[in-house]
Amino acid sequence: MKKTLLTAFFFFTNSCLASNWALISSPDNPEITVSVDLQSVGKSGAYRKAWVMYSLDKSEQTPDFKPYNMSKILQYFDCKQRAFATVHAAYYLRTADRQALSAGEWANQGAKTFVDVVPDSLGEMTLDYVCGLHK
Repeated sequence: MKKTLLTAFFFFTNSCLASNWALISSPDNPEITVSVDLQSVGKSGAYRKAWVMYSLDKSEQTPDFKPYNMSKILQYFDCKQRAFATVHAAYYLRTADRQALSAGEWANQGAKTFVDVVPDSLGEMTLDYVCGLHK
């Protein structure tokens, strides 16, 4: 009985922690895809927050010149002001058989720097998606 309860507990705990990525970008641009982790979407004061994943067709370089082709970014969204702030960025280099962390950056979470979204951009599409959830 104890084993069954323990197994159920670990299964439930692990399933709660799993990410749930929803593809939100258009297939019209195969060079980059954008996904939002639905498990991470939430409110933080007056803002919404979510982890956003950008998958690239070709490798780019991190600010410290390490190659990457996927990034996971924790963003805060000011839905009323139509702006966003990046709090954390993790850059990965994905190959056919593995995914390795290239670099990571943390911003000061107390001093979020919001920037306006560019009209008709991936940033605007992401803001609209996150702000439209759970209204």
